[in-house]
Amino acid sequence: MVLNDSALENMLPYLFDFERSSTYYDAVKHQINPNSIDLTLDRYIMRMKKNKHLTYGSSNEDCWDSQYNVEDNLILLPNECVLCCTREYIIMPPYLCGQLFTKSTLGRMFVNHMMAGVIDAGFEGKVTLELKNDSQNVISIPFGSRIVQMVYSELKNKAVKPYGNRNSRYMYAEQCEQPKQEIMNG
Repeated sequence: MVLNDSALENMLPYLFDFERSSTYYDAVKHQINPNSIDLTLDRYIMRMKKNKHLTYGSSNEDCWDSQYNVEDNLILLPNECVLCCTREYIIMPPYLCGQLFTKSTLGRMFVNHMMAGVIDAGFEGKVTLELKNDSQNVISIPFGSRIVQMVYSELKNKAVKPYGNRNSRYMYAEQCEQPKQEIMNG
């Protein structure tokens, strides 16, 4: 079952850690939609260095440039991909999961939140987003803008192995996270 606006508003203090967020309760309360909550763009981003060879499952730390932006906007060049994160520090209870969707206004500008849109039950932290400019134009996105919306779904039963109880590489993130080394099963 997808949670509606009144359920989301009632649960707001349990879904966010406002002391660790770069936003506050009243702002997030105004980001509630009929069946989702908008999340906003933080100033910390990571850009992939050009002409690097990345290997899935390996640590690729030298392939990224990270920065905290003092400018007012994230500038996305045509076909550019960046890692960024939400200003909101979320807490996903073990009986809920979330799914992220690009805001329609960005979608109509051909900016896409790429692929990793499932937030597991038990996750806690700022959410890393993979943004891609699929247009042929330079796009400017003001920091603090609503860029994705999270739809919360109630699990039939509480998760037996929530995200924090396993190899949770991105738990407690305070900024965007580059891909971390995958534990390979042989």
